Amino acid sequence: MAPYESVVCEVRYCPKCGTEIFCRTGSNNDTLYFISRAMEVEVQTCPQCHLDLIGVPIHALDVQSRLASAKKQTPQRHRAGIGELTDAAAQKAPEVFPTKSSARKVLKAMGEVVFDLLSEGVDVRFPGIGSLKIHERKARKGRNPSTGETLQIPSKKGVKFLPSKALREKLNP
Repeated sequence: MAPYESVVCEVRYCPKCGTEIFCRTGSNNDTLYFISRAMEVEVQTCPQCHLDLIGVPIHALDVQSRLASAKKQTPQRHRAGIGELTDAAAQKAPEVFPTKSSARKVLKAMGEVVFDLLSEGVDVRFPGIGSLKIHERKARKGRNPSTGETLQIPSKKGVKFLPSKALREKLNP
């Protein structure tokens, strides 16, 4: 019997970072070798986080551990849209916004004013929240990753948000 007849190749996952690890096991699952993606070189650590895989039990390298670590690493973020903003504004100040449509009109007008001011190069400050400032990025040299060719990246403008001291303290108690 050839030495590789009873060998089975499987995809397993690092229990720490969830990276795919290719495994070669004997038919009775008593021998486990971790191999590179090209399935040529035997490795003993995770290629991403360098976790030593020698002492890790086989059952810890299954799909469930990958899913559990993926959930830990990518928390769900919530984005408030115009609907939620108008609802919140109408609830916060019902005397100012008697209807949700009036709150929506004010928010849209504020967005247009901020857009126009930033387009003219004026920094915008929201008391208690922070400020939006025009930021100019200098021209620099870059490299095309596919060809290796050096190219000149032109300067460009962008907008940066600088949080107020109160907001920083609220986010980092």
